[in-house]
Amino acid sequence: MIESKQREIDPRRLKLASDRYRPAYHFLAPANWMNDPNGTIFWKGRYHIFYQYNPNGAFHGSIHWGHASSEDLVHWTDHPIALAPSPGQADRDQCFSGAAFINKDGVPTFIYHGIPDGICLATSEDDLLIHWEKHRANPIIPNPRPGDQYRIGGAPCAWIEGDTYYALTGNSGSAPPDAAYLFRSTDFDHWEYLHPFYEGGRFTEWGEDCGCPDFFRLGGKHVLSFTSHPRGAQFYIGTYANHRFMPQRHKRLALGDTGRPGVYNEGLTLLDGDGRRVLFGRIHEARYGYVQRASGWAGIFALPMVLSLSDDGDLLMAPVPELEALPALIEHLDVDPPPQNLKCLPTFRIIPPRRSA
Repeated sequence: MIESKQREIDPRRLKLASDRYRPAYHFLAPANWMNDPNGTIFWKGRYHIFYQYNPNGAFHGSIHWGHASSEDLVHWTDHPIALAPSPGQADRDQCFSGAAFINKDGVPTFIYHGIPDGICLATSEDDLLIHWEKHRANPIIPNPRPGDQYRIGGAPCAWIEGDTYYALTGNSGSAPPDAAYLFRSTDFDHWEYLHPFYEGGRFTEWGEDCGCPDFFRLGGKHVLSFTSHPRGAQFYIGTYANHRFMPQRHKRLALGDTGRPGVYNEGLTLLDGDGRRVLFGRIHEARYGYVQRASGWAGIFALPMVLSLSDDGDLLMAPVPELEALPALIEHLDVDPPPQNLKCLPTFRIIPPRRSA
């Protein structure tokens, strides 16, 4: 998407701007490798997206958290790396995926998977969320020991109910079916494992896992957004009671196997100042790995979408209306019939301007 001001554009973006395969509308890292959206949050009037980032090249490895923000979901400003591995600490190898929430003191907080030791926290008290301080008790949820009934793969998320923190971890890399695990804490330091959060395998296929769980209220229902490594982004819509989630409907956003061009992989949402639930995600691109390395960049975000529920409780999604400000023809489409597994009306086709030869 468009950078906020010419003088603020990262010079690496300018260097790569002539690459004919580099999208003009979708958010991209300035250069190098980008995958999962992380820590999405609306704070002090700005949308913040963080993402898995390798500062050393256009390949997966040495994962940090990149950072960009916007006031309007169209013009984005790059910021310095938000999280980096800390020697001798729980995340000394890599800072894998996670989410953001506001803690009981009103402070923006990351919960993320620190490699190799477990789930970690970090907080920021500056308005632009540039500087992050890692929690003294990391890892707050360590790797499971033999006999433990939980797993921590696939990135965590967290929220507050009353005076208690709750956190979810997934089961990426573990035996199927998909599963998530619920923890709680009253003091931010000590976390207790409660139980599996829901019963998986009812709607998903054999071999699917639960990665990047994101739990939130939408309309009169609760939604668990997650990603499976074989089939990508999907949603459970259901009810939540007694700290257990009961899926009632299942919707896929990725209508094909992951690894295929155009498949929607990981997704993560935020609640903005207008009460909208905005979804960010990553699209699998078609270029081979060696082409990505040679070009100096890898990874594409999908356009931000607003989630809602229909009157009968089905999932709806539409591009954020702010996208109409982009300098291109936005053509309204009515798709009839809609895709079987996802209602997505109204939707738009964005036709970018032609590049000069």
